[in-house]
Amino acid sequence: MSGTQYRRAKYVADNAPPEMIEQLDRGETTIGQSYDKLRTEGKTVPAPAQAVLAMESEPSLNSQPDVPKAKAPDQKPPARSRTDETNPLLEDLEARQAQAVSKQLEFDALSPEDKIAELQRQLKDARVRANSAEIDLAREKELRQNAENHLGATIESLRNRLAAAEARIAELESAATREAGT
Repeated sequence: MSGTQYRRAKYVADNAPPEMIEQLDRGETTIGQSYDKLRTEGKTVPAPAQAVLAMESEPSLNSQPDVPKAKAPDQKPPARSRTDETNPLLEDLEARQAQAVSKQLEFDALSPEDKIAELQRQLKDARVRANSAEIDLAREKELRQNAENHLGATIESLRNRLAAAEARIAELESAATREAGT
């Protein structure tokens, strides 16, 4: 999720009425649409959010300063096209973004001790997944090595059979040549 998307989601979470949050949860609207609607309704940014916005908008040494785009009060947010509304990938992406924002907001609401405990739990889960992935990788490597060994043995067996067949053909040809000569 981009910084802009996170900032908008935080703004919506801080300023949206419960009905709008429910629409977001049901997937009837997007974070961007909700943000635009709140901004055009003349809602102002609360003081804590202003501090966050100010920190996010401070230019870094190598970047150009962000200049907010002016928007006419009567201008509506851009409408989604029909293809966007039926695209399951976009819907899935929006659902994942909303879920990520929700998780981040829940995490931000935790006390420092709870944040540490949550991060330790996430680290433990990540270690379990990494260990499982290493076991799966080792198993796949072993299966591949076994398959290569089997193919190698099969090729060697076929070479031996071919050599025996060629030797037998040569023996039969020499026997046929001897019989034809006598």
